[in-house]
Amino acid sequence: MSKARAYLYAIISMILWGFTFPLSIKVTPEPLNVFTYSAIRSLFGVLAILTYIVLTHQLKEWFKVFKRNFSSFILIGVLFYVIPFLLQFWSLGLTTPINQSILSNTQIFWVVIFNLIFFKQKPKFRFLIGLFLTIIGVLILLVDGNLGFSSSTLIGDLFSLISFILWGGYTAFIKPVTMKEKPIHITFSIILIGALIFIPLSFFTNVSQEIIQLNWGQWLNLFYLGFICIGITYLLWNSALANKEIRSENIVLLTLLSPVVAIISSIILVNGVLTTKILIGFMIIAAGFIISEYPSKKISFNSNSDLSFEELRDNEGKKVS
Repeated sequence: MSKARAYLYAIISMILWGFTFPLSIKVTPEPLNVFTYSAIRSLFGVLAILTYIVLTHQLKEWFKVFKRNFSSFILIGVLFYVIPFLLQFWSLGLTTPINQSILSNTQIFWVVIFNLIFFKQKPKFRFLIGLFLTIIGVLILLVDGNLGFSSSTLIGDLFSLISFILWGGYTAFIKPVTMKEKPIHITFSIILIGALIFIPLSFFTNVSQEIIQLNWGQWLNLFYLGFICIGITYLLWNSALANKEIRSENIVLLTLLSPVVAIISSIILVNGVLTTKILIGFMIIAAGFIISEYPSKKISFNSNSDLSFEELRDNEGKKVS
């Protein structure tokens, strides 16, 4: 896959994920609690990928991949998918959307830290300069003189931060796996593990009473949140990470485009105003992306051995030249 296509997949994923929050608040915390909500979303995601795998006769091939990488899939699925998924949507009820949006932009720092600690990948100086500029541009777009953080949202902000630390771990640890296995097999394995955890947890709540309260509009929201925002977007994201020429932190840098997408959609759909402040923010963000990516060098990963957590740390942890 070309670098251009990899970045395109990542951008599409980020745009699709951007609709998660406004659609989620229509179904959680009322009428669905976080466990039922997560179970239904994951079930739709599993069905989306499973349908494709069955229709393309890849089920046996996937099962071999699942057995070969079982320990890694369990680690990533539980620690870097299930736990941050629950924390993110549970903590949303304890903080504000703008707070969580700002905290989500710290995800890239955690990817860099995970890569440095476990894979001995030191970030390039130009990447750090580009990251700094991008963060400045994002803050110009988001901050209006009041960040919104206070003691009343402290617990929600703390757990939101933990969730984005773990989401950073997902990107860092899934990257070496994508070097040797098909992204669709990886995606199906991770969301299947999530579904097998979320669905039993939902039965400890009033799952049946909550489900019957859903109307058709809410079911359509859940279908989009599961089929698209889990099934399709994770497949696109993992496919982008499979490119050997792009470091994982360069891919996750695209998540900082979220406020840009939100502002552009606001201008187009609700007659928002394109101010000088917005233009300056856009220009600084664009400069940051250009500096962080150009010129780029190829990255090679060892993909000749079976993958476990220990191998992720020891064998895949080659320093990028």
